[in-house]
Amino acid sequence: MNERSWRVWAAAVFILALGFSLIVGFVVLPVLQGKSVGLNAVTAMRRAIGLSPGSPVLGRQPVSREKAQPTSLVAWTPGLLHTLSEPARVDAGGEATSSCAACHGARGIATGPDYPNLAGQSPEAIYKELRDFQSGHRTNPIMNTMAQPLSERQMIDDARQFASYPRHAAESVKTELAGADVVRLALRGDPARQLPPCNACHGNYSGGPIDVPALFGQSEKYLVAQLHAFKTGERKNDIYARMRNIAAVLTDQEIDGLARIYSAR
Repeated sequence: MNERSWRVWAAAVFILALGFSLIVGFVVLPVLQGKSVGLNAVTAMRRAIGLSPGSPVLGRQPVSREKAQPTSLVAWTPGLLHTLSEPARVDAGGEATSSCAACHGARGIATGPDYPNLAGQSPEAIYKELRDFQSGHRTNPIMNTMAQPLSERQMIDDARQFASYPRHAAESVKTELAGADVVRLALRGDPARQLPPCNACHGNYSGGPIDVPALFGQSEKYLVAQLHAFKTGERKNDIYARMRNIAAVLTDQEIDGLARIYSAR
């Protein structure tokens, strides 16, 4: 057999092998697999070739019509961070907090257990919540109304003013107020459930995100309400769903215990 004949035979074998592979890969297997999940032959082959979305080994593919939405519109630009770090404006002190005093107190200590203490919180944490209330990314009938007319300057002034006031004296978790397991959650977390220690972000001197509030000295009622709001998804202005993911695996007893030890004064 001459060299030309070998080339013809080699080409023929290659073409036959290629044709066999295409038929098996894009016709036979998709049809058999599609049949097992209720797909007709044409749909299964179109999916295998890539002309239709989906896989020939799966039935109808789920389609999500949800649109990605930001959890907050706050952008921590260098200019904003610099402005928030400046001392509170003395001339704006009374004016900036006058509309807030009815609930949060003239010097940031709340007038009732339904409201958070703002005294001594970081200005970034206070500003973020005001901005989220204004944009609707955090919902509360009172605060959405109060924040709506505020200018950027007013929100910054309010945040810096409340941050300048001394907070409650509570500085550490009171172990006698909750069981050992709950105290462990606050101090060391629970790696088995991928729960970081609460103090990692919410301690007074933690290295957590700048917009995360300290919890010591808040009212037990307020803390319970916010943890449940995160757990149910009612509150969702936490960046990267940090608190929603954590609260989702907390039991009601753990929520009550954590609120109890952080509300100690």
